[in-house]
Amino acid sequence: MTWFKIPHRQNCRAVCRAKFLAIMGVAMMLLAGNSTGLAAQTPGQKVAKAADPVRPTLEIITLGTAGGPTLRKERSEPATLLIVNGQRYLFDCGTGTVRQLLSAGQVPTDIRAIFITHHHPDHNLGLAELVGNIAMEYAWSGAKRGWSVLGPVGTKEMIEAAQLHYTVPYDVFYAEHLLRDVSSQASKAAISVTDIAADGVVFRDENIEVTAAENSHYQLLDDTVGTKSFSYRIKTAAGIIVITGDTGMSDAVVQLSRDADVLISESMDMIAIRKYIEAQAALGVVAPEAVEPSMAHLRAGHLDLPEVGRIATSAGAGSILLTHFGPEADKTTPDKIIAAVGTTFDGPIFAAKDLHRYCLTGKSKGKNARLKAC
Repeated sequence: MTWFKIPHRQNCRAVCRAKFLAIMGVAMMLLAGNSTGLAAQTPGQKVAKAADPVRPTLEIITLGTAGGPTLRKERSEPATLLIVNGQRYLFDCGTGTVRQLLSAGQVPTDIRAIFITHHHPDHNLGLAELVGNIAMEYAWSGAKRGWSVLGPVGTKEMIEAAQLHYTVPYDVFYAEHLLRDVSSQASKAAISVTDIAADGVVFRDENIEVTAAENSHYQLLDDTVGTKSFSYRIKTAAGIIVITGDTGMSDAVVQLSRDADVLISESMDMIAIRKYIEAQAALGVVAPEAVEPSMAHLRAGHLDLPEVGRIATSAGAGSILLTHFGPEADKTTPDKIIAAVGTTFDGPIFAAKDLHRYCLTGKSKGKNARLKAC
């Protein structure tokens, strides 16, 4: 339901709507051309060939690499984009994700599926903005496609709240004959939402197969809350990616990561984060009595840097891509972070920054595909 409804002006509605849709049809075709990187060909310029279906491709863009919930200028909140054979899949959607997609040269509504690892604000507060943009495209262009959103129990509730949120301003557009009925068509027909209740394969299409496994991030959480925290294994023809989300040490994550080509893992320096929290308490930003409970949560539900290496080594993962850095990481260097993880893992380790791009190359028999900056 909406909070208010502007009466429709029936006079000239059909005429206005027809004119508008004709104009918008042309505009959307132009926008689509620009948004997908198409441009007029200059003399002598070669047209890029489409991806060879025989040679699968996989690109990783670390849109947001900050562990929250505190917002920081240097890093956006967690979001990782996988581009597999030209199709886009988003894992987590923290505040700022839509802007980061644009900064990476991506079109938010080109995302085929969105996967949320768990319901903490740094991982899902960007959903409302992204879903609103999807609804806008559907209502403007009548796009004949669908979008999927998957996450732990509570995801459907969040999407319904997001739809209510954008229905208020979109109703004004609708009353002006600028949109189709976004509340009934775009919101409910175009977006498929799945609450994941248990481990197993949760999504499959022609490019990826996604398996979820509950991790240990919520091990101190009261069971009556009724939601879970998941890590995801993404199987593609180009290689296997595991995204830990937030987790502590977990046998389930080790099993999920078995022989993965890349482990995309959260990372935290427990010694440095304690110093940071104690300093915040001294400034009055954090209540002194909250220091120990905060550290108990961090130790139980997050990975210290050497623990990331132990998971990758135990699982036989090929490489590690570190993300989800806490504020303590702002006072150190990537080399020191990598060195700490390298005490327990002897493969390639990368410390991501926002908008970094990585590719998988050269998967050979019996060997992992190699991760490299691209």
